[in-house]
Amino acid sequence: MVDLDHTLIRTDCLHEVLVLFVFRYPTELWKLPLWIFKGRQVFKARVFARVTLDIWHIPVNDAVVRLCEAAYVQNRPIILATATPHSVAEKFKQRFAWISMVIGSTEAVNLTGPRKLSAILEQVSSGEFDFISDHPRDIPVWQAARQGWIVANRRPQWASRITCPIQLLPTQRGHRTWWSLIRSYQWVKNLLLFLPIIFEHRFTDWAIFGLVFGGVVAFSAIASAMYVLNDLTDIHHDRQHLTKAARALASGVISIPFAVSVGILLLGIGFFIGFVISPVFGLILGSYCVANLLYSGWLKRVPIVDIFILSGFYLIRLISGTLIANVVLSNWLFAVSFFLFLSLGTLKRYSELYRLKAQSGTIPKGRGYHVDDLPVLMVFGMIFGVSATLVLGIYLDQIKTQALYANSTALWGVIVLVNFWLMRLWFNAHRGVSIEDPVKWILKDRVTILIMGLCVALFWIAL
Repeated sequence: MVDLDHTLIRTDCLHEVLVLFVFRYPTELWKLPLWIFKGRQVFKARVFARVTLDIWHIPVNDAVVRLCEAAYVQNRPIILATATPHSVAEKFKQRFAWISMVIGSTEAVNLTGPRKLSAILEQVSSGEFDFISDHPRDIPVWQAARQGWIVANRRPQWASRITCPIQLLPTQRGHRTWWSLIRSYQWVKNLLLFLPIIFEHRFTDWAIFGLVFGGVVAFSAIASAMYVLNDLTDIHHDRQHLTKAARALASGVISIPFAVSVGILLLGIGFFIGFVISPVFGLILGSYCVANLLYSGWLKRVPIVDIFILSGFYLIRLISGTLIANVVLSNWLFAVSFFLFLSLGTLKRYSELYRLKAQSGTIPKGRGYHVDDLPVLMVFGMIFGVSATLVLGIYLDQIKTQALYANSTALWGVIVLVNFWLMRLWFNAHRGVSIEDPVKWILKDRVTILIMGLCVALFWIAL
């Protein structure tokens, strides 16, 4: 006997379909309380009836699968006994040929605890069976089992209530990888809030510096919450992706309820700090969240528009920095940043399509592009990059700019370095180097780090 949720599979089927239901049918959320009021079994039946679960890509617990396969080789019948609706659990027989029978919940009976034991005993005439599960609600089943396994990395306290011999089966679940869930390395993007005060030469005003730093913390919390949300909306697409399938949520390492809790906590922290700094800044954070919701739910599937939205996510950080510091956003800084971020957004889509082409695919899941769009995206991306350096060159040639710097000539070296960097970036992408996450690639690429250091040195020389 083997349980399904968090046992054979690393996740919970009900949580999976709830995520799908929330994002596919947001106008029907009012129905959920009504279904819950009618009972848990009715609630599950109604939700599962509205959403089709992709059972083929749900992550599994390898240790449990190996144990079941070993029992199958010994010609022992394997029964899947679960509180998941029977109609859904039955589909797992298609994926796992060694499952001989399925016992699941119905709209009348929620198959947990003693009810699950009774259903098992009806199928096992001898009354002897082994049992694998992860939850204390199944203790009555373990009590009647000949031998049991608990899917856990550590022996839980409630295991002392079980009288049959118990062994542990390791699981990949855990909360230690929550740093990867919130994409902490992406916080470096929020340093863009400092750019306005840097180019206005006000970075030595520690009062302003402190406010902007608070803005960086707030934006980091909000942005991380949005990454959690995006992972939730994309969880089923990510599982079919070569690299994204290893993400903490898609792989089942982190549970959906934990991810939702982290997202809510981060939103609370971000908005609290944001509104303390400035009510207007708090509203900007709110608009950023709305834009992310539109992007995750719809706009990321609209070609070209998605790239402009990605660029806008960077630009809103610049605008936030000017608002917090109470400085004027330079048209030159805005234009250079706009074109540069458009180039990076295009590069992200180009790399995704290039990988898909290498895998003999044509249309990426959840995107609006086709592999035939690769040449067009490269042209757009290069044009955006050249435009950024061209605007920067015109800016440096202005008399007003030259008056701001003692050695403004040194800044022309920045243009040379940025041009070299962009050419190298696109050259690598054209050769198949994966740059689907430009920020992660930048942080790991030694040449990029060297170029950034040289640009900072040239800036200080120019001062």
